[in-house]
Amino acid sequence: MAEDSLSTSKLQPAYEGPFLVVRRTHGGTYVLQDATGALTSRNYAPSQLELVQRNSVQAPSFEIEAAIDHKGVEGEIEYLVRWKGYSEDNDEWNPYENFDGVQCIED
Repeated sequence: MAEDSLSTSKLQPAYEGPFLVVRRTHGGTYVLQDATGALTSRNYAPSQLELVQRNSVQAPSFEIEAAIDHKGVEGEIEYLVRWKGYSEDNDEWNPYENFDGVQCIED
């Protein structure tokens, strides 16, 4: 997990991810890869990372086009998600824990 430097509230998670460490640079920072296989736009210092699992197999990940609706009570909220590249027939409800970050929900 990588420290979320854009977090604007104590209620938002301090870390985002998970990410796969691709390599360590000569300067000591790390190049990370997100769940879609894309490299992050910046490198991270070791102090900005939090180890979650070592050598784990990542579950498939899909890109969200939009969070259309939400339901439930605090702590048990689910979001109706439209997947990028899929029709509304594939919209589905997902709990907060299934998201890699909160930015897609806020957008």
